[in-house]
Amino acid sequence: MTFSRRLLGGLCIAMLLAGVAGGAAGKPPSIAFSQASFALASGHGWGTISRGKACDRSSRDLLWDPSLGNTAAADFPARFAETLAKSVGLRPRPGLRIEGAVAELDARLCEVARKRATGTLGMGVTWRILDPAKDEPVAVIETHAAGDAGEIAVDAPAPLLDAAFRANVEALVADPAFRKAIRPPPRRRAKPAVAAIEVPLAPMVLMLAGAGVPMPLDQAAQGVVSIITDKALGSGLLITADGYLLTNAHVVGAAKTVTVRWPDGRETLGEVVRTEARRDVALIRTDPPTVRPLIIRRRPVSLAETVYAIGTPRETQFAGTLTRGVVSTTQRVIAGQTFIQSDVAITHGESGGPLLDQKGWVVGVTQSTYEPGGVSQNINFFIPIDEALRALALRPAG
Repeated sequence: MTFSRRLLGGLCIAMLLAGVAGGAAGKPPSIAFSQASFALASGHGWGTISRGKACDRSSRDLLWDPSLGNTAAADFPARFAETLAKSVGLRPRPGLRIEGAVAELDARLCEVARKRATGTLGMGVTWRILDPAKDEPVAVIETHAAGDAGEIAVDAPAPLLDAAFRANVEALVADPAFRKAIRPPPRRRAKPAVAAIEVPLAPMVLMLAGAGVPMPLDQAAQGVVSIITDKALGSGLLITADGYLLTNAHVVGAAKTVTVRWPDGRETLGEVVRTEARRDVALIRTDPPTVRPLIIRRRPVSLAETVYAIGTPRETQFAGTLTRGVVSTTQRVIAGQTFIQSDVAITHGESGGPLLDQKGWVVGVTQSTYEPGGVSQNINFFIPIDEALRALALRPAG
């Protein structure tokens, strides 16, 4: 989470809880701090520091310097956000504003070296939860918690102030009154929707190419096509000599027809015959050139087996790109669906293309890649070919 504003001077800490960002489950509320400072006058005592092995000699008062609070307050937004992000079940209603006044500090420090000390800091914060639609606060909550930052510089106690503030935020988040105050009002229950009746696809018999002699990769690449629609670019693989192609359902989308571009540049019209969205597979019928269909392998893949992906990454000018890797996991289950996981490189546009073994036989269909923040992690997923055929109710002739 990125924070666009830092803490400024004032008498309170104010936070805006704008609800769950984008409505996505599991994400913490978006937060913006407006201002923060400590309600302590310059020279006010905020604790004691002593010396000796038992910390029982030469005790003296610590006097408050507002600059100490300004230094510590700069880190408060991150601390509040970190604590909220770790909290389970927080779903604040939009528009709430939280103000917190730091009005109490009580440090107990022991000097362990010149200008170095250890100890704890107690902090008291009064939090007010405000709803702009109401004249009165939704709730007023007080927290008292202590923090320990280990060894610190006596004249730079920001880590200790930070630890005490974090402890108060944790106390606030754990307070049942806080969770109740920020809870959205109960929603009216909608009438249950009538579940759509799923009609299974009727079995369809195809003249699939069975396992035979090995197929050189350059020959296999001739049966890999680019699938072009108004909204997407993907890949596909020829599985029968009379023009049936496999690809992903998300490649064809709602299109009834697609453009099929062959490796030699020729284009044919493809008709979307059937799709299965849950398994993300689709069957296309086209009028193919004289190209040998790819061979379907029925034997499951093995861990560390060498595999190859062929497809059209990003743009049609890169059609026929081949990459090599190994099988990382033979059965990776995601959202109830089984995938082959491999480090073979793929990217956008290669969805629907084949995953081949060293004999050039098809073992899977490219489906997706894991790219947090747009950065490839070499974690890629492929639909096992037998599951792709089963989802579309395709049966080999004979």
